[in-house]
Amino acid sequence: DYGKVSGGGWAFGYVGGLLCLLWVLPLIKGGFAPENLPNFRMAFLRVAIFYAVFSIPTMLWLRERKTGKETAAWPERIRKGWIQLRDTFQHIRRLKDLFRFLVAFLLYNDGIATVIAFSAIFAVGTLGFSVADVTVLFIAVQASACVGAFAFGFVADRLGAKKTILYLLALWCGVVLAAFFTRTQAQYFAVAMVAGVGLGSVQSASRSLMALFIPEGKAGEFYGFYGVCGKLSAIFGPITFGAVSAWTGSQRVAVLSVMVFFLAGMAVLWSVRVEKMDV
Repeated sequence: DYGKVSGGGWAFGYVGGLLCLLWVLPLIKGGFAPENLPNFRMAFLRVAIFYAVFSIPTMLWLRERKTGKETAAWPERIRKGWIQLRDTFQHIRRLKDLFRFLVAFLLYNDGIATVIAFSAIFAVGTLGFSVADVTVLFIAVQASACVGAFAFGFVADRLGAKKTILYLLALWCGVVLAAFFTRTQAQYFAVAMVAGVGLGSVQSASRSLMALFIPEGKAGEFYGFYGVCGKLSAIFGPITFGAVSAWTGSQRVAVLSVMVFFLAGMAVLWSVRVEKMDV
């Protein structure tokens, strides 16, 4: 049930993002016009309120098993945290298939992070979207990502997380190609909806696959390292997109460069043996 649980988690996250976006929509639909800047500032306050309200159940009512009380001072905790991160990395290096999966995740997630970072820039700079148009686009993408995460959670449990991710990365290659050939806002809107399905589903399936490699009692430690990999993977893709765009003078060509990360991720993931988990 890893796939269903992970897919449900991501789906609820996208529902939250969609609700928050709808709440601030009246404030941001006027764009960056000087007369609308006060409303734009208020949108940030609304997001803060949204965070505060929905963190209350976690703080007040969520119960978890006690793991012991940390008595060390904060500087010592930070030092121990860095040491633990180093030790976790050394442990992961010994688990060859897990290490290969994390390399693959770094590569293809870099491509996804690049699409997220530059989708609005491409829409505005190349296709002439307004701020209001981009906001509606993001609402649609949030909705399709929610559906993709939930639906592909069941697919991952049925086909296996690795095979599901490989299929989805092929879908992402198709999204990149379609974006390159897109000429109208309607076409880009359709491509973005498909990308949304791929976005939520790859994220949930990747977390499901990671779960299969985690030794017993190491979930927090290994998922923490997985999170570090996710943050590091948002570096090289955007740099590549920006460099190609500046060099060629075309965001369309830069979009094609993102496919390299998806193809490389597929190649590395192909070699991962999920059935042999020597943890």
